Amino acid sequence: MRDLVTLALHTVKSLVRDKILYNVLFVGLFLLLVGYWAALLVFGHQDRVMIHLGMAANSLTLLSIAVTSGARIITQERESRLLYLILSKPISRVNYWLGKLVGIGLFLALNLVLLMTVMALGVYQAGGQWNLGFVQGATLLWVEAWMMCSFTLWVSLWLSSAVSVMAALSFVFIAHNHEQIEFVTKQNGGLSSALKGLSYLIPRSDQFMLDTRIYYDLPVRSAEWGMRFGYGLIWVAIFILLGNATFYRKNL
Repeated sequence: MRDLVTLALHTVKSLVRDKILYNVLFVGLFLLLVGYWAALLVFGHQDRVMIHLGMAANSLTLLSIAVTSGARIITQERESRLLYLILSKPISRVNYWLGKLVGIGLFLALNLVLLMTVMALGVYQAGGQWNLGFVQGATLLWVEAWMMCSFTLWVSLWLSSAVSVMAALSFVFIAHNHEQIEFVTKQNGGLSSALKGLSYLIPRSDQFMLDTRIYYDLPVRSAEWGMRFGYGLIWVAIFILLGNATFYRKNL
């Protein structure tokens, strides 16, 4: 546990040193500013428009961080030989793998706090206020980003950083379009089995989107939120186990 915590904190520090945090804050400010201007063009419920656009901007920004961080962090340490230095000490590959994922998860949480704080200021300026739905929506955004990061980190063990990013973006696109897959399945009988199998192998990202519910101020029950959050954690665990099994046996 001590090694895992040390590796996680080292991962957070290395990502902060890469100035990702400052870039995220700048991009988040820009996107939310655009959302605020768009809300001003709407007559009535400007705060709800700001919420809808702000949650979308935060989701996009957080997923970008998750994919880029997961695609390059191990490759970067392997090229700098830092990976071999760490593993030469009495630190197991399992602890290294888990430490990286926990560290990136903490870094994503830090970024989300910054983005949601900026969004809160925008919503306040638009005449709105925070409620429990904001916190529930933010935690689901975080678990989705962590899930996508764990997938990207696993893929990066086989592919280069650039190809890993493209594979992860394709994965994100499919995860957000399960309804379209179901429609195509109904229209094309010959592809139905393959597409249905694909839908079971890829998580449904619509489980993590509460922006519409928050927009219409519809209550989100604790049991429903818990099921959505648990669904994301199950997929995180699946990718962690797959990645750990691969990393444990991989010839570095």
